Amino acid sequence: MFMHNTLLFVFFNYLLLSLVSCAKCDEFAPVWEEFAKDYANDPKYIIAEVDCSADEDFCEGEMDVTEYPSLQYGSHEDILDEYDGSLELEALKEFAAESLALQCSIQFENWCSDEQKELIKRIKAMSSDDLSEKIDEMNDALEVQFSEAEERVEAAEKLMEAATGDDLEKAKRAYEDAERMFDEVIEADQPLELTLMEEYEDMLD
Repeated sequence: MFMHNTLLFVFFNYLLLSLVSCAKCDEFAPVWEEFAKDYANDPKYIIAEVDCSADEDFCEGEMDVTEYPSLQYGSHEDILDEYDGSLELEALKEFAAESLALQCSIQFENWCSDEQKELIKRIKAMSSDDLSEKIDEMNDALEVQFSEAEERVEAAEKLMEAATGDDLEKAKRAYEDAERMFDEVIEADQPLELTLMEEYEDMLD
């Protein structure tokens, strides 16, 4: 039985080696075995292999495998995503390190660092009123940050529209800088502390 916070990386193989179409499976198998060793003792991951020659209905029906070898990854609770990167060992390791992870959360606490677990303890110790107040405070600060970035873009745009001659190039650069800063604000991840507090507040409701 999978834990609710286990991530899967699955190699859909086809072990009938007489099939020319699966020569790549045979070539890739040693790479997969070496890759799987790195996660053999990590309970957060299941690195699995499925012999689709024994269960084509499951692989090609339920899992939508259309060619072999096929690699899929994700949480067991979700539809798995297709891995379409390189089958070289280093590429697989890099992908797993960068992409095969769940964000620290109260639900997925075993994905949290010791420091993050201490943060969760402090959040759980807060009263509901203090929790709500802190959430509002942090959301207000993010809204101010967004508004300030938006105002900088609007001001820079007005200066650019009014500029002429040599000042026009300077105004264009200022506008581009303001847009870049605005994009950074939009794309920035929400602070983990705020995410955890909102998650815990939802759990208390």
